[in-house]
Amino acid sequence: MLCKIDNYLRTLYRLSGYIAAIFLILVAIFILTGIASRIFGFYIRGLAEYSGYCMAASSFLALAYTFGEKGHIRITLFLEKSNKKIFRTMVFVYINFFFRIFIFLFFKNAYGFF
Repeated sequence: MLCKIDNYLRTLYRLSGYIAAIFLILVAIFILTGIASRIFGFYIRGLAEYSGYCMAASSFLALAYTFGEKGHIRITLFLEKSNKKIFRTMVFVYINFFFRIFIFLFFKNAYGFF
């Protein structure tokens, strides 16, 4: 039962990675079309908005793919090359730093502090 769910999720994550790549290609196409249209003297309305929507979609879909590849929101290239003591220290510093930012933004937005 769990193997079927795991296989289904892996397929879903891989598919979301492919769809994210398609959205990134669409971002490039929309931006290049906007540049070319200005050069040739006509303007296509909405290209900036469509490229923004495609960028948001690709970001969210790529997060699922990176989660499936075990590369989710970490600085893996830097941390993989370090020894265990430095790795643990850096992970603690990163978590501590971003937790403090989260708490600051929470109190600032929720209660109007700062």
